[in-house]
Amino acid sequence: MLAANKGYSLAMPKTNLLKKPAPKDWHKADIKAALEKKGWMLRGMSTFNSLSHGAERAALDSNSSIAEEVIADAFGVTPKEIWLSHFEKNNTPNKRRCNVKQRIRDTFFISILISK
Repeated sequence: MLAANKGYSLAMPKTNLLKKPAPKDWHKADIKAALEKKGWMLRGMSTFNSLSHGAERAALDSNSSIAEEVIADAFGVTPKEIWLSHFEKNNTPNKRRCNVKQRIRDTFFISILISK
């Protein structure tokens, strides 16, 4: 009663407590640990897939669609399931996801993969 007299409200804040949290990307330590459980090291995976030795590590820190595809294939999932923030709701990559040089390089690598 004393609080009500001084203009304070004891009511609960108007937030939706039942709202589900937004889905998040997998943590890079979890990805790395899961790969190691499958017998893969990041550098070995890069070398095996003819990528630069740091490509898979770079995929954990930034956006690299080819390296993301390789990691997702190791788990048998799509890259969107691992990196939700890199994709729009309609499954297309974010426009800010990579720069022009990376898009050209990725297109080149995809054309090589398709031709094999």
